[in-house]
Amino acid sequence: MNKLPFVLVPGAYHGAWCFEKLIACLEELGHAAKGVDLPLCPDKTTPVSMQDCMDAMERAIPAGERVVLCGHSNGGHFISAFAQLHPERVAGLVYITATLLPSGCSAFDHPKVENPCPKPFRLKNEVCKWYPVESEQDFQTIWDYFYTGADRADVERAVSLLQPQPLDSVGTPNHLTDDRYGTLPRWYVLCTADRCIHPDEQQAMADAVPCRKVFRLAAGHSPFLTHPKELSKILCEVKEELGQ
Repeated sequence: MNKLPFVLVPGAYHGAWCFEKLIACLEELGHAAKGVDLPLCPDKTTPVSMQDCMDAMERAIPAGERVVLCGHSNGGHFISAFAQLHPERVAGLVYITATLLPSGCSAFDHPKVENPCPKPFRLKNEVCKWYPVESEQDFQTIWDYFYTGADRADVERAVSLLQPQPLDSVGTPNHLTDDRYGTLPRWYVLCTADRCIHPDEQQAMADAVPCRKVFRLAAGHSPFLTHPKELSKILCEVKEELGQ
């Protein structure tokens, strides 16, 4: 098993469960990988701070361990924050159709591009936001938006596991410095069929915070479900560039 493991950080509403197919593909290729469960808000009342999320990541990546840290969607916001706190634990950063933003930005500050895809119906309060699924139309809209190209069975399972996303953690700006976060190499996986984060938004983020390489993957917003083999090969290429 290759010594430098992948640690996978999910986006809003999701947990480590969403990476099961990708982890299996990586392990078949000889690489260790694990997902992180960031705290969510199932009771819709308990706030979650950025520090709560960093605590969860510190438990998953203890002192003395060094990893390739990968973030999907809003998970990009959290891998940037962790890299600033603990650059010694990170060999490289991979943003998978993710928020990659300059210092001073929260996850809400990503570039805005006109997106023709209908957004799922969303509810929120002062603590969190969530997507109620009360009809087949609700389900179909979420499928089209988040899980383009996925099998229905995979989408049904995913929707059943989604939980409300806390607002405070994604709304906390990151403060990134050149001598810590800026020392780490970055890669971006741009998903060209993404209907949640428009490909032009992804490109704008990768242009604003330059990466060593931008990979282009013909997939929607959840390539860990729809294209796990292709995504695993990209991640292995990143490790090769790191000399692993």
